[in-house]
Amino acid sequence: MDKASYQRVQQSWQEITPQADAFVALLYHKLFMQHPELESLFVRNMGMQGRKLMSMYSTAIEYLDDPELMLPPLLAAGQRHAQYGVSASDYNKVNTVLLTTLQEFLGERFDENLKSDWEHACAVIQKVMVSATKHASP
Repeated sequence: MDKASYQRVQQSWQEITPQADAFVALLYHKLFMQHPELESLFVRNMGMQGRKLMSMYSTAIEYLDDPELMLPPLLAAGQRHAQYGVSASDYNKVNTVLLTTLQEFLGERFDENLKSDWEHACAVIQKVMVSATKHASP
């Protein structure tokens, strides 16, 4: 990703954060409708879960172009997710739903360039979090 791509992802995320509650509610609704098997992985308070999701993505997106700052929190999150039973294929499902939710919230601003930028960002985040699974204790 080039600097312009990072900036587009960061700017679009800044448009989402003021609507965080509605965004995560729709994301989880879509996720559980499309992939009901994942609902059992979310046994905690969904309000708290949504805040954690927004925080994790906010950190990842803020430091997308600075791996030294991005890696530690994403590796820790990946290890926790592995302990909860999240598989590599589950990340693909979440990423797909995340992209459609972003498209719904951003409307026409979510053009092919921004979609491509987000696909790349999601792939980077996923790669880091999945790599942490080999370090997770059972």
